[in-house]
Amino acid sequence: MRIHRSILLLALASVPFVARAADSPMQPGMWEITMQMQMKGMNMSLPPRTVRRCVTSGELSRPNGDVPVPQGPGNGSMDCKVDDMQRSGNNVHWTMHCTGQGDLQASGRMSYDSPQHYTGQIEMTGNMQGQNIQMTQQMEGRRVGACGS
Repeated sequence: MRIHRSILLLALASVPFVARAADSPMQPGMWEITMQMQMKGMNMSLPPRTVRRCVTSGELSRPNGDVPVPQGPGNGSMDCKVDDMQRSGNNVHWTMHCTGQGDLQASGRMSYDSPQHYTGQIEMTGNMQGQNIQMTQQMEGRRVGACGS
């Protein structure tokens, strides 16, 4: 399950990055994020996983040249670079390439329907920790209050 944890952490790290890059109305605070991952070749779906993450105003207000790029778990175990990002209204689409623990190609989209809610999807293919990966991850996030609450 270590590989699933790595992918989950990579997806979680993407949230403030994509929000800032889109100049979205996403509000800082405590966000509850539910993710449902499906991996090709598995006969069953993994159960949805819900985590809470504090998104700070600092993460959302960095200048465009200093937008944090999503990283995997640990201290720089994955080095990710955004290849392309496009915005249309409250929708953001991007592609990304990650190396380090593996070699992953990712594409994603996020739709912000309010400052307190978004939905999204990330698709990843490649190799991580010696295993071929082909997965889709559905996400839904909602602001549940201030950080520390």
